[in-house]
Amino acid sequence: MRLSESIYWIGGGSVGPGFTAAGDCNVYLLRGPEGYAMVDAGCGERPELIERQLAWDGVKPHEIKAIVITHAHWDHVKGANYWRERTGAKIYAPEGAAEYMLRGGQYAPEARPDGYRIDPTPPDERIAAGETFAAAGLNLTAIHLPGHCAHMFGFFAELDGARVLACGDLFYWGGKVTVFLNPDADRAIFRQSLLRLRDESFSVLLPGHRYPVMQQAQQHLPLAIEEIERQLAGQPAMRG
Repeated sequence: MRLSESIYWIGGGSVGPGFTAAGDCNVYLLRGPEGYAMVDAGCGERPELIERQLAWDGVKPHEIKAIVITHAHWDHVKGANYWRERTGAKIYAPEGAAEYMLRGGQYAPEARPDGYRIDPTPPDERIAAGETFAAAGLNLTAIHLPGHCAHMFGFFAELDGARVLACGDLFYWGGKVTVFLNPDADRAIFRQSLLRLRDESFSVLLPGHRYPVMQQAQQHLPLAIEEIERQLAGQPAMRG
C-alpha cells in the first residue's frame, strides 16, 4: 500500500490491518536514491503475503537494498533472514539488538518459557545511537528509545518534504503504548524516551503496529506521555 511518493506499507498483522501474517509487525518500505529500505522484517511466516503487497505496488524484491531493524523482538526480526536471502539486502540493526540476533533463540525465556524463537540472524551493519547512515542511499538517523525493550531504536528520515519517524513499538496512533513483562521493559524509562521526542520535530509516524500517521503525527505524542504516566500511577492500560 503506497502511503506517499516514497513510503509504502507492505506488512501488518493482527495488531493492525491484518493484510499479512497474524504475527507480523508493520513492515514499511522507504524509497531512496539507490532502491528501497525495508523497516523491520515481520515474523517470517507466510512471506508470500508481503511479496503480494510488493507486486501490487510495483516493487521487485531485488530493488530492496537494506533491511533496517528497530528492535529484536520476534515479530520484527524473525523474517530478516528470509528477506536478506530473497533480496540480497544488508541488515542494519541497533548495537544491542545485534547481540541477540547473533545468538538467536528466545528473547526472554525467563519471562516467556513458551516464547517464540528466532534463528541466528547476524546483522551486516551495527548502528550506534545518534549515528546517521545510508540505507538504499537514504540518510537515516538513529535515536535510542528504550522502555519497550532496552535496545530499541527509532529512525528519522526526510521524505517527500516531511520529517518521518519510524519508532518501532514506542507508541502508536492515539497515544497507545505497549509495555510487556520482559525483564528489560521499564515504564519509567519508557516515559523518558517519550519525553525525549518532545525535543524533536516530525510530522509522519511509522509505528511498529496499528496504523501509520501521515500528517501532524506529533499531536499523538502528548497522548502517549499521558498514557504511560497513567500506567506509572497504577491505572490500567488503554484498551484497544
